[in-house]
Amino acid sequence: MPQTIFDLFPNELLYEVFQYLTTYEILYGFQGLNKRIDKLLRTCAKYNLNFKSWPKSKFDFVCQSINPEQVRSLILSDADDTCQQIHLFFRLVPVQRLVNLESLILIETNEQELKLAHGLIPKIIVPPLKYLSIGICSMSQLKEISFSTPILTKLNVQLIADTTPADDTLLLSSEVRQLKIELAKKSNMKYDDIQLLFEWMPKLEKFTFIAAKGLPFIEGDQWEHLIQRCLPKLKEFHFKIHPHFLHTNVEQLLRTFQTEFWLKEKQWFIYCDHHFHLNFRHFGLQHVHLYTLPYRDKQFCLSLLTEATTKGCKDKYSSIKNLFFAINSRYNTELNQHYYFPNLDSLTICNLHKLIPIDNLIDLSQVKHLTVTRNNDINSEEFFSYTLVHSTKLESLTLS
Repeated sequence: MPQTIFDLFPNELLYEVFQYLTTYEILYGFQGLNKRIDKLLRTCAKYNLNFKSWPKSKFDFVCQSINPEQVRSLILSDADDTCQQIHLFFRLVPVQRLVNLESLILIETNEQELKLAHGLIPKIIVPPLKYLSIGICSMSQLKEISFSTPILTKLNVQLIADTTPADDTLLLSSEVRQLKIELAKKSNMKYDDIQLLFEWMPKLEKFTFIAAKGLPFIEGDQWEHLIQRCLPKLKEFHFKIHPHFLHTNVEQLLRTFQTEFWLKEKQWFIYCDHHFHLNFRHFGLQHVHLYTLPYRDKQFCLSLLTEATTKGCKDKYSSIKNLFFAINSRYNTELNQHYYFPNLDSLTICNLHKLIPIDNLIDLSQVKHLTVTRNNDINSEEFFSYTLVHSTKLESLTLS
């Protein structure tokens, strides 16, 4: 093959070009051009593989073309729009050769897959790994991961307790500095499990805790005692729980997070929203929402009955992607002073009886998916005219 100007490009320039391309584009576009570039692709390039939402044809091509030793980061997903990548990838790629893997993210692993994942986890963990984000994981699995990843410093995990008590006879001393724990609604995690986890991770500097309900974790004095005893290096504490209570004194609960430790020593401020359940108000059933700002979760529930016990900062809710908005009373203009949601992907509205100016509360131009529940009796023509004018990026509208 005659030499071209392209063959004269130095390696440094090719590396610069690769920075703007996906792994698929690099391999599909450059592989086989000449021996020099093939050698460059096989030995020198480092690949960050993000397979999220990839079609199977591209997924298969990259898995068959890649040199596993060059993979630096890996994102796999078992979401509905994928080919169940997690298990397929490890059938196509020899796991033992992922020797330079530093970051691993597994998306949409669910409870049904937990038993299968239990056998998979030891095979995919390699010592160089520094960052791991994984779906459902038990305490015993997490301990196994800690043994296999001696330099792991950042961990995101959806944690569940073991069905049998975890073996705490051998205490670990993990290198993890950043930890994010998420608990699903059916999680059986208890305060003692978190205590054991903290004892494993004494070097923790940044901690995020998100619980869909979180009733066992509502006492600020418990958190205070645990942090003082186990986490001397903790600098950042991010927190969100959403429990339901019967006949609870919300002010008294909030005071457990307003001691000198919280307000002066650490300067960690816990905000509180609450409202009575519309159908069970006479029973005293309350939704209570405790969280730190900036808000760290993607989900948020808001009602026109919501009372903000503490005054938040309306510019601290930019992380929220999915909002459930219950319009179950007269319009409360005070909400505009406390909340603003600029980056929503999905908005669900219920109990909509009349048109209210929600564009003062929500940047509707960013909303891609709008769901309106069936218990809305607003004039549909009026509502949809308003929605279409403001929601310029709307991709789907669901009436449920």
